[in-house]
Amino acid sequence: LEEIMNREKATTEKEAEAEAVMMARVRQLRRDALKKAREKGRGSMKLKNMGGLHGVEALVGKDVPPKPGLRVIKARPEEGEEPAAFEARILDRGTVVWVDDTDLDGDGQVGDITAVVWDASGAREVFMTGLAGCYDLAESQEPETFSATAANFRKRMNVKQLSPIKWKGLGVIPQEKVQVIVPDHEIVTIGKVDKHRQARNERRIPEKFKESKDKAALA
Repeated sequence: LEEIMNREKATTEKEAEAEAVMMARVRQLRRDALKKAREKGRGSMKLKNMGGLHGVEALVGKDVPPKPGLRVIKARPEEGEEPAAFEARILDRGTVVWVDDTDLDGDGQVGDITAVVWDASGAREVFMTGLAGCYDLAESQEPETFSATAANFRKRMNVKQLSPIKWKGLGVIPQEKVQVIVPDHEIVTIGKVDKHRQARNERRIPEKFKESKDKAALA
């Protein structure tokens, strides 16, 4: 019985030690965040100053609540970081993997401690979101799918789509009079005649096919 009690006591002591280490880490993070806030005038970087870079939508902890699975980027440069370096670093996206729901720092705010794992480096960082008006993370939209991009281009250019686009996969045998589009950046020409491309393509068509094309046009 005494041995069991000793093991339980040792386990309790280890748990208390781990909790003390965690609390010390949280207190240090809080001090660092407060210091950063004072150095930066307790202000957050405004989205309008970022020019909508890289799909930034909203500040985490202010406009959107932090939650596991949320895709984020860093919303402000580090101390003394050059703008060019920040723009290069902001390309690295991360995922929120943990949000404190127990108020570890005892400030009365639940959910203001967030852990993020970054895609490129694999590093895990902890952020005090919203502490003293500092918002270091911003929500990041993932790149649009090809279909969504096409729809957005059509909407912006006010191009009328006669029928929905159906994707048949790779290796489709080309047939006459099948509607097609040019993928990627050239998609902006959907529904509009590109004179230069039309002339270029005409030069590439063999004469025997040009003849059948002319007959089809007359018909």
